[in-house]
Amino acid sequence: MDNEKACFLLKTAPKELIASDYFQNSISKVLNRLIGKGVIKRQEKEDFTQELNIAFIQKKIFDVQRNFQSSYGSLGPYIEMSIYRKALDIAKNEKQKKSLFSEQVQAIDFVGSESISTENTEFIINELKRLEIYFQLFHDKKPKLILLLKLFARICLENKDLKNYYLFVSDGMTIDLLLIFGVPYYEKLDKEIYQEILPLIQLAEKKSLTADALRKWINDRISEIIKALNSGRFIYDKESVRNLMQFHFRKFNVNHFQIN
Repeated sequence: MDNEKACFLLKTAPKELIASDYFQNSISKVLNRLIGKGVIKRQEKEDFTQELNIAFIQKKIFDVQRNFQSSYGSLGPYIEMSIYRKALDIAKNEKQKKSLFSEQVQAIDFVGSESISTENTEFIINELKRLEIYFQLFHDKKPKLILLLKLFARICLENKDLKNYYLFVSDGMTIDLLLIFGVPYYEKLDKEIYQEILPLIQLAEKKSLTADALRKWINDRISEIIKALNSGRFIYDKESVRNLMQFHFRKFNVNHFQIN
């Protein structure tokens, strides 16, 4: 991508610029430099890449958009400097995040709690915002991601869930799927769930897939979510991500809870 096109995307579609090879290569270049200096470890590169993407989608790219001027020269070095500074901030913050907070562990692990402190309410809301930022990275794949994450979290599906994923799903298939997933299905195994949703996925994507491939796809996404969220001060695993998903898809409402 040449400088002129990069500048155009910065002005008109900054999130598209972030998703481009131009920007991702800049992240890789900066992180390799920090690895060489011993600031971060090589095995941390993927985590830092994810955290930088989230930071720029959330705010930093708009700082670049507002502050960059053509008189500075090429956009590339300016972006690399912004990435470099943010990466150093992340590295510094990581060193300060050593301890877990027991109340926050409970806030995520006990979804059914009717009493959550003000501090934990704010914590959960912040985590849900970070989760939504991750969803924004998927663009046209987001409907598939949302559908499969709802199944992963054992959220009962509605007609609109199927339509949001594939507008042309037939009434017959809708009925069949809601008979399975429109009622509680907590006891179902993952392999059963992916096998039963597979016909809809194949129809929407117009290609042959296996339930195992579907399981692997969503497990990879869950691993990405864990890595992204673990840049904060709470350490997630698969089950705590499932609980956070239940908060998200049940439209967590602060007013539903008694605030201590």
